[in-house]
Amino acid sequence: MNERATHWGLSLRRLRMGMTVIGLTLTMGTISFYFLEDWTLFQSFYVTMLIISTLGFGTLQPTTTAGQMVTVLLIGAGVGTLYYLVGIVAEMTIEGQLGLRQERRMHQHINRLRDHVIVCGYGRVGQQVVVELQRESYPFVVVEPLEAKVTALTERGILAYQGDASDDRILHAVGIDRARALIVCSGTDAINVFITLSARAINEKLFIVARSIREDDEPKLLRAGANRVITPASLGGRRLVSLVLRPTVVEWLDVLVHTDNLEWWLEEIPLQQLPTLHGKLLSEVPLRTHYGITVLAVKRQQMMITALGPDMRFEASDIMVALGSRKAFAALRTSER
Repeated sequence: MNERATHWGLSLRRLRMGMTVIGLTLTMGTISFYFLEDWTLFQSFYVTMLIISTLGFGTLQPTTTAGQMVTVLLIGAGVGTLYYLVGIVAEMTIEGQLGLRQERRMHQHINRLRDHVIVCGYGRVGQQVVVELQRESYPFVVVEPLEAKVTALTERGILAYQGDASDDRILHAVGIDRARALIVCSGTDAINVFITLSARAINEKLFIVARSIREDDEPKLLRAGANRVITPASLGGRRLVSLVLRPTVVEWLDVLVHTDNLEWWLEEIPLQQLPTLHGKLLSEVPLRTHYGITVLAVKRQQMMITALGPDMRFEASDIMVALGSRKAFAALRTSER
């Protein structure tokens, strides 16, 4: 049971308890006045209601000492319980309205997202994914089944949607048809496979990166539609060995990729964004002389070309991996507008 349902259930129990006390108070007052004041049942009920609702007495007033003592008890028990009930109802109404407003505001923000990343799961891996996306200032939304985590994300100003990411309705709600990529990092490989299958069925062009806990499940995720599968244990092992055997290379790559305040930056640029380069030789493009950008590699279809000669000709479908300053990359993109 999620946190909101638990809180709502507690409020309902308090409301039922208050209604029960009011009912018992009305019954006690009605029976007491009926026997002590010699009134009819309706008259006894009527006077009891007037006392509890703090409207005062009408033409009927208790004349016996016992009846007056019952009146005192009704004022103490009945009036206090009535105000208690009013407070609960007001609290439930206000919380319901605030919840609806927050939900509508979140939907509005999500509906404005374009070319964003959907993060499925906010465990240890998902938390680090969110940190990196924030560092890159890239738009994203988190899908998480636990309300406590969704609430914590929302309080930090992060777009989050509660639900099962393998549900098509949830994926549509977070704009999967407009998204650039999906990062699948829930707690189990089975759930990751279901999420990947659902997402791929909705958006064939979506780039999907999935986390696999077991290496044996990598082929399943690839068959389900993932473009890339990451196994943290395998990735961590390779990094540990690289740090031992090639620590300077690893440190250099970390500085280039993960440092925000560095002048030089490692970037990839789809050449669809640079139509003036289409069909030109590397020697004909003044990337290094004019912008200070060094082309390190070119990905063409499924092949990575690293031996780049001056006669290498750019194609529209290429993806260029280059080294340069942020200002240089910004100037290059601006020149294409």
